[in-house]
Amino acid sequence: MEWIPHAVSIEELAQDTNTFEQLARLHGIELSIQPHFKHHQWSLPQTQFALEQLSLTPELERMLYQLQQYSDVLFTPRCVLSGDTNPANWGRREDGTLVLFDWERFGQGSPAIDLAPLVAGMGDKSAYQAIIARYKAANPSVDSHSLFVELVLAKAWIVVEVVNLLTRGGTPHRDRYLNWYNSVLPQWLPHAFRWASLANSLR
Repeated sequence: MEWIPHAVSIEELAQDTNTFEQLARLHGIELSIQPHFKHHQWSLPQTQFALEQLSLTPELERMLYQLQQYSDVLFTPRCVLSGDTNPANWGRREDGTLVLFDWERFGQGSPAIDLAPLVAGMGDKSAYQAIIARYKAANPSVDSHSLFVELVLAKAWIVVEVVNLLTRGGTPHRDRYLNWYNSVLPQWLPHAFRWASLANSLR
């Protein structure tokens, strides 16, 4: 075990080119053996359970169900992933080196799964574009338009994952998160639905 003494904020991670260089290197790894991967998915029952905890209008619920139906693109095994890049899983050594740890959710899928936690809150179009631009500087082969939609889908998936995890775990933070999601999703979901629907209609 290694002691990583310094915490890193989400703002610091989102601005640091080393964040995206590390993720691009990780995503470019070609493994000679097949390790044990966590199987990431976004299922209909997961969505139903999350919506039972939230207080959204039927129209907003329909939008989240539709985003779930678009989400298969997130889990196509294109590259290896950390699967959990939230700021609590990053730190700095004494020499300033940025370190990503906690590989419990190591898996495969879209790079957007690792980029979505670096967007503060639910984010808006400019926030997604900024993250994508920094990642593309480290990984020029990615398609910015496809990655934008996948990033939106990944943010929606995180909502479902977090709500279900907190509910099943019975953590004291559950109500605080639910109240926050109930306040921001009515503004965010219509935009996310429009961006994802447009992209899928052009396929």
